[in-house]
Amino acid sequence: MPDVAGHPEIYFRQVGDYDLAIRDAGAGEGLPLVLIHGFGGSINSWFLTQNALAAGRRVIAFDLPGHGSSCLHVGEGTLRAFASIVSHMLTEMELPRVHLMGHSLGGGIALSLAQLRPDQAASLSLIAPAALGAEVNAEFLYNFIEADDPAAMRLVLEKLVAAKILIGRKAVEDVLSNHNVAGVREALHHIVNACFDGSRQRQILRSVFTTTDIPAQVIWGVEDAILPASHGQGLPPRVTVHFLEGAGHMPQLEKAAEVNALIRSFLMRAEAEAGL
Repeated sequence: MPDVAGHPEIYFRQVGDYDLAIRDAGAGEGLPLVLIHGFGGSINSWFLTQNALAAGRRVIAFDLPGHGSSCLHVGEGTLRAFASIVSHMLTEMELPRVHLMGHSLGGGIALSLAQLRPDQAASLSLIAPAALGAEVNAEFLYNFIEADDPAAMRLVLEKLVAAKILIGRKAVEDVLSNHNVAGVREALHHIVNACFDGSRQRQILRSVFTTTDIPAQVIWGVEDAILPASHGQGLPPRVTVHFLEGAGHMPQLEKAAEVNALIRSFLMRAEAEAGL
């Protein structure tokens, strides 16, 4: 049943030691699409994405451990550990093969899952993904965790987008409210320390594009202030790369119609080429 925002209701599933919040939308003949949000995000990171891509296929969004309504326990907190959790979730949901779409940290998790279980990944749609280059804006990461008043948090969140006007009062209040839940900041610190070494990423997974034949697409906002768009350069020719002008780290929000069109076309092409 839809909730008041017009999205399907969230439900919970126990996946090993982790209680995950999940939101399902859509149905149809197309392979399911699983959305993996970024650091500090949630199911709501996909509010312009999930329903838009749910025509003709099931689209599944969920909160990573330590995020949104999922459990605060994050385990090791590494890309590989999160990829293992997602793999286990897919098995529990009886989804042997899905399209993966990941943003930022979620893109790194999708890459790690493709490396860990390539049989589960029908394609990779990566938006400003982690794990394609060394640099990361560590100042943003720590300020995002520690900001404790609306003015400070607004300045941090404005780093995510090219058009600062997109960061409204409600977005600021929602993030602060979540951070003030006991244990959230500690969980986020654990993830940062597990995935990053200061301003360097601990894992680079570009080799996934050469060691697997999984169809892959990368979308990056040219004005990304968190993960440099240059990380999307020099990838194998078989990887389709789109650099979007006028977008920062969250092109799925800033350029939603364009990103959704690119994803929709890519998924249809990947299925056609695979004879699905």
